[in-house]
Amino acid sequence: MPSLSALLADLLPPTLGRPSVAEVAAGLAPGQLGAAEQAGQPVVVVRQADGQLHVLDDACPHDGGPLSDGYLEAGLVVCARHGWEVDPASGACPRRPQAACRRRSGAVSAGRPAVSAAILDRVAPDR
Repeated sequence: MPSLSALLADLLPPTLGRPSVAEVAAGLAPGQLGAAEQAGQPVVVVRQADGQLHVLDDACPHDGGPLSDGYLEAGLVVCARHGWEVDPASGACPRRPQAACRRRSGAVSAGRPAVSAAILDRVAPDR
């Protein structure tokens, strides 16, 4: 019978060489963001000024540029390329309601992302 880690390796795509969400979240001060990987996908981890954590796809809805290259201003992630703003709590673009960035599920618990959330994102990416 295969081990749990072997089963997970078959379900999850190869890594991108980025740290995990938990690793990035552990090093973020309030008001910072950082690049991470969740279930083989590039994501940006955002720690709001109040300490809340959010995880979004690391792709601006405008042209796919990395949101992790941006910065936080007034609670919004601002893309470094063209200044598009994304609300990390909802994924919405306040100035462009027709566009949105996908929020990622997956709680960071005890310093490690929940394995079940990573599997669900891989199996049901459109939820």
